[in-house]
Amino acid sequence: TLRVGDGPHRLVRRGQPWIGGDAELRSSGLLVRARVREARFRFAEALEDAALAQRLSRETGDRRAEMAALRQLGGPAWAGSGRPVESGIGHMRDALRLAEQLGDRGAQAELLGWLAVLSSNQLRFVEALAYGRRAREAARGAGGPALAAAFDGLKTAYAYLGEVAELSALLAELEPLVRQAGDLWLLQWCRFESAFPHLAAGRWAEAAARVEEAMAINERSGYGSYTSWYLAHLGWIARLDGRRDDALELARRASTMDSHAWFTAAVDAFHGTTLVEYGNPAAAIPVLEHGLAVSASHRTTAYHLRCLAPLAEATGDRALLDEADALLRAVVAPPGAAWLYGGDAYTSVARAWLAHDEPARALAVLEPLLAAGARTGWQAPLAAAEAVAARARRQNSSASSAAARSAPSVSTGR
Repeated sequence: TLRVGDGPHRLVRRGQPWIGGDAELRSSGLLVRARVREARFRFAEALEDAALAQRLSRETGDRRAEMAALRQLGGPAWAGSGRPVESGIGHMRDALRLAEQLGDRGAQAELLGWLAVLSSNQLRFVEALAYGRRAREAARGAGGPALAAAFDGLKTAYAYLGEVAELSALLAELEPLVRQAGDLWLLQWCRFESAFPHLAAGRWAEAAARVEEAMAINERSGYGSYTSWYLAHLGWIARLDGRRDDALELARRASTMDSHAWFTAAVDAFHGTTLVEYGNPAAAIPVLEHGLAVSASHRTTAYHLRCLAPLAEATGDRALLDEADALLRAVVAPPGAAWLYGGDAYTSVARAWLAHDEPARALAVLEPLLAAGARTGWQAPLAAAEAVAARARRQNSSASSAAARSAPSVSTGR
């Protein structure tokens, strides 16, 4: 893993003597520089380097170099620049085919692990778990870094589904591998997602401490501009903990920072949702519209839906509500599972249905979520969803009673 101050950065500063060398050396050097630029959030330049490396590797018939270039094209720089996620997935699948042809199990594990991450963000969790399990199988015997990459893919799926028992067990295996490798980029995500079991149980201070630790690791890792992501989550935790002022301030601070394209949409979603929940939909609308516009460029379902759902609630727009409801129904999860990490989106859609006087539709949104939360233990973050469900049941019951009272009596013919 590259970090600021490592050799590749010095190579870039010396003027890249490899640029004029043979094609194989140039391709290798371009990929080194792409990874450095990715770490510095210079995503467009990183992708230019990777695209040139791919062309050079094809010209020379170097399939291993082409595989590496495709991996770079479909990786974090592609996501961070806001390119369409499905095109990035295509690059990763092409790289995986090359890895399989080469019999490179370590590369297969890494590629499958990243495909699991991408599928989770597209809310295709059955696919994500299948990729993660294939990655784990490929990594057996391939060494620690390959196994860490495989576990990272499974970790993301378990975290998004709120499967805290499986997540905790996986982190217990993954984190020692990551620490041994000195991989600060993966370590920050281990510490971040180790907050999820605390979130599930309502241990807000412990959850916040893990997020703060992840933020500190990120600052040391050389991968800048993730601060907004972590601050937004600290604001979310403050909201769940009932700390209104902290929630609003942290959300506001996060929204003022430049970030990764996925994270920009997520930050706007957390900020906008907080404003809606605290009774200020007018202020939320432009924040959420900005996030929705950003997510429209990369079309990553999780971030699009996080913005769309509260915007439908804030505006009362039926077309937006229908779209958000359809996207929630399109989430592909194992039986009895749900996107628990995205509980805010479900709650916003349910409240919007209540505002349209459709309590049955609100309950149809919430009941699978709440059942999944009860099964996994992810319940404390769903307190607002529980309250909305209770309102929907009362409203539904009242509507049923009113309908019964207004129905004409049936004559017995006597």
